[in-house]
Amino acid sequence: MPSGADLIYDVGVANGDDSAYYLASGYRVVGIEANPALIPALENRFRAEIDSGRYHLLAVGISEAAGVAPFWVCDDQPELSSFSRSWAASNGARHHKVEVRTSNFASILERFGRAYYCKIDIEGNDHLCLRAISPSTRPRYISVEIEEAEREFADLVALGYRRFKLISQTSFRQPRTSTAFLNAHLGPLARRVAAHMQRGRGPRGGASWGPSGPFGEDTHGRWMSAERALALSRLLAADRSPADWFDIHAAD
Repeated sequence: MPSGADLIYDVGVANGDDSAYYLASGYRVVGIEANPALIPALENRFRAEIDSGRYHLLAVGISEAAGVAPFWVCDDQPELSSFSRSWAASNGARHHKVEVRTSNFASILERFGRAYYCKIDIEGNDHLCLRAISPSTRPRYISVEIEEAEREFADLVALGYRRFKLISQTSFRQPRTSTAFLNAHLGPLARRVAAHMQRGRGPRGGASWGPSGPFGEDTHGRWMSAERALALSRLLAADRSPADWFDIHAAD
């Protein structure tokens, strides 16, 4: 097996369900979580995997450099905790400040090596992970939550990725470009028609995924060029349901 072919980075572990899915699928996992309140439960949940060396849990936040920085814990929705106070305070959520250790993602890659897949979901600092990856350390597959699509596509293309999908984080489906166009330009009636057309078009696999869904070749839909995927992201942004959000999946 090639080096790193059984390794996954889970950047933004949250409650650990994604990590559990990756471990159950036979991968070694490096989990990275900044919220110190979540660490004890994660250590307890993955004690056997930590002891066996299959799981490394790093209680650090991803930043531009190693050190200590203020981190905002969202009390109402822990998954929205962030180095950005405005992010943690979304929709008036209760939040509080803690000091956390930070690390540059490049140093973590240097320590653990190249991976098969990397999931990045750290509420505002995803781009710091992308900027820390090099063409020689890039994983075969990667996913990142859309924050600024133009920037993220530019970073991914610069790393050498050539195949892309946009996956809904509520349905784990890739919307059709025609459906996204209708939603963006023709209003509520078109959305109802599009939803009916999309019914039953789910991804392959079972129902045991983590909250970020399947990855790699198990994701729904066809791979697209960066240009087509970016055009689709613009359509989605033109009429984006508050109840839905999308991840960019990229492959070499």
